[in-house]
Amino acid sequence: MSANLEDKAVAAALADLTLKVATPIAWHDRKEGWPKRIFGGTCFFLRFPNGILGITANHVVEALERAIADNRDTVCQIRTSKPLALPDLLIDRCPEWDIATFMISEELAEAINATILDCTGDWPPPEPVEGRTVTFCGFPEAERTTPEPGVGAAFACGSVAMIDAVTERDLIVTYDPGRDVEAPWAPWKPPLGYNMSGCSGGPVLSHGTRNGLLRWFPVAMIIRGPRGQGTGEADGWDMITMRRIDPIQPDGTIKRQYSGWLPQ
Repeated sequence: MSANLEDKAVAAALADLTLKVATPIAWHDRKEGWPKRIFGGTCFFLRFPNGILGITANHVVEALERAIADNRDTVCQIRTSKPLALPDLLIDRCPEWDIATFMISEELAEAINATILDCTGDWPPPEPVEGRTVTFCGFPEAERTTPEPGVGAAFACGSVAMIDAVTERDLIVTYDPGRDVEAPWAPWKPPLGYNMSGCSGGPVLSHGTRNGLLRWFPVAMIIRGPRGQGTGEADGWDMITMRRIDPIQPDGTIKRQYSGWLPQ
């Protein structure tokens, strides 16, 4: 699904970049027979001076931890990696912002063919504004299949769209199937109320022109998919919520936001 941009070739290129950046996190019961259900979320990677930082939603990590606690045969992979202990890679996590960060090695990044966004000299991201073009992508659990033993396939859901609203914490994008069309690589157009579970943690890139060059900036991640929330003028639309990643520091720590009276 994508907004109708004037230059469709540019829109397709932006959507393709975001698809490459989005990376599935998957977990399953290693002892369960094939075909099996594959659970998971989505993440993406940013390069900083200290290394490669992975970003996902904290509730994705919490779901993985519950799965491991309930079943010790649960194994986790990032795209095509060998089984790994993702919770052990965590740098920081903030339930308040629903953000989790983790560090991966150059070797792991190469093994999973990760597309890493270089932010070494350009952080924090620019302030998002209403009406700016964004692209986003994630991997719904409902579209994760096991076509043959030992093989998993993840189909992507994403868009080239416009920011409809900006708050201190979130970006809001609306989806109208009567107006929007699917991204070039999407297999079909999602209906209203489509279950985007598994897309949480997917990258949101803002696009614009700076010094005559088309630039991208990672500004947020998918945090909540549509459930037909539209009301009033937006009745019949879906609203997709994206969590801003401003609080993330280059070392992977997450800046907490405090409010209220300061101590005397």
